[in-house]
Amino acid sequence: MKILGVKNGKDILNWIVIDGTTRDNAVVIEHGENSAPAGKRADQLAWVRREVLELVARHAIDNAAVRSAEAGTSGAPNFARAELDGVVLASLSESSVPVDSYRSASVRSRFGRTKAAAEIAQSAIPSVNATTKSRRDQLVVALCALPG
Repeated sequence: MKILGVKNGKDILNWIVIDGTTRDNAVVIEHGENSAPAGKRADQLAWVRREVLELVARHAIDNAAVRSAEAGTSGAPNFARAELDGVVLASLSESSVPVDSYRSASVRSRFGRTKAAAEIAQSAIPSVNATTKSRRDQLVVALCALPG
C-alpha cells in the first residue's frame, strides 16, 4: 500500500511516500520539500494542487495522511499553513484518494497513550530510525495509516 504523508509549512509542501502493509515493513519510496513559487497566494495554492495531483499520479497513491495545522505556541492560528492543508485535502479528494487528517495529539495516540510511549514505539520502527529528523513528521503521519 502506497501512502502519502504530508506536513506543510506556510508556503512549503513537505511530503513523503511510503510503501508497506504494516509500520514495521514500511519503506520510504520518495520524499520532498517544495517551496511554492513567489507571487500571489491564489497562484501558490494552485501550484500546490498541481503538485499533489502529480504525486498521486506518479506513485499511484492508495491512501494519504495529513498532519494538520494547529495554533502555535503563542496560541496564534497558522492560517497560511491551514490554507495549504485545505488544498492538499481537496486535491486528494478530487483524486479519490482516502485521506485522514491528524493533529499532534491524535498522531501520538496512534502510537501510545503518552508522549513517552509514543516516542518509544516510533523509535522501534525501522523506517523511522533510517529517516532524518526533518522528514520524521511526514513519515510518522503516513505511518498512522498503517496497522502497528
